[in-house]
Amino acid sequence: MDLGQGTVEKRGKNTYRLRVSITYSNGNKKRLDKTVRCRTKSEANKALDAWRLELLADSDKAFRSDMTLNEYLQNYLLYCRDEKELSPSTIRGYRDVIRTRFDGEFGKTKLCDLQPHLIEEHYSYLRREGGANGRPISGASVRKAHSILKAALKRAVRLALIPHNPCDLVDGPSVKKPKTESLSLEETNRMLLLLRGHPNKRFAMATTLALSTGMRRGEICGLRWKDVDLDSKEIHVAHSLIEAAQEDGRSGKRLSLKDPKTESSDRHISIDDSLVKQLKRYKEDQYYLLRYFDTDQTPLTPVLCDNLGSWYIPDHFTKDFEAFKQQHNFDVRLHDLRHTHASILLQNGIDVLTVAHRLGHAKPSTTQDIYGHVLPGKDQEAANRIGDLFHYPAA
Repeated sequence: MDLGQGTVEKRGKNTYRLRVSITYSNGNKKRLDKTVRCRTKSEANKALDAWRLELLADSDKAFRSDMTLNEYLQNYLLYCRDEKELSPSTIRGYRDVIRTRFDGEFGKTKLCDLQPHLIEEHYSYLRREGGANGRPISGASVRKAHSILKAALKRAVRLALIPHNPCDLVDGPSVKKPKTESLSLEETNRMLLLLRGHPNKRFAMATTLALSTGMRRGEICGLRWKDVDLDSKEIHVAHSLIEAAQEDGRSGKRLSLKDPKTESSDRHISIDDSLVKQLKRYKEDQYYLLRYFDTDQTPLTPVLCDNLGSWYIPDHFTKDFEAFKQQHNFDVRLHDLRHTHASILLQNGIDVLTVAHRLGHAKPSTTQDIYGHVLPGKDQEAANRIGDLFHYPAA
């Protein structure tokens, strides 16, 4: 609703007519009149200002009472982008969840009418037939949607749009904790051997880095030569390469370097002598290849660039790995190379704190929760140690 500034007209002794024009969102217009008793025109103008405020408050109240869940969630996306300054990839993920999980009839529910039983019923629907072509979707997907909805409605409570958060009374769908997959040490060495002879040197180096450092896909693709200190045998994980939609609405995506999500993600990782030698040889080959195409290698050059110095797009890295694993019969995902790195270290005596640092986990407990299953012998080792220390009486 658009409210005009209004006018004041003297009608008689100590009498004024206030007039305000209203234009509604559908284009309709309406003119409101009100007669007030005031001694001066100045008092009448003050009365006009007070009346306009009342009209605006009533309009806002009406708008809030009619606001649908979908309308509010679109507003929440803008809040996440402009106020919370979440990354473009995170916003894109939120938008996809809102579009695919909360659209349709459920999204048309008035925000003030949203009740726990309606949310539970919608979650049941999603589990049964909420996916593409009426297929069921996983508990993990519904739980992610629940998490976003709960956070969004928490803000709605703060804004006094609703009296309480109905999601607080709804349990998110149970999710079976996925078992992390990883390569055995034998399979890891087979993969490293195959990578040494791979014709795509960029892909081979990216995959070797994934196995040797446990870095995430975006972190590997976002490396620049200034981040790699071959003398100190250290890699600085300072950014992650992401793809985001164009801000001006154009089709296609743009690449950008994203700052680490947490302080622990911004880290320095030590590398071994063998990897240092491979990187030195790779860097030298890249230097001459770039020179051949009239491009200079600088500290800002991506480590995994193409012949013209452009970034290695993370999705392309994944596609290259899928083709590689199919060709050589490896039953893992690209992200499982990170699990492989962590599992092999833990199985060979490296402490959880060190592994957590290399992975960029904020808490070692996160590492323990994910990889605790790869240390089955530790409990027996603890029991044996107790037996050595205690002096049990003879049976």
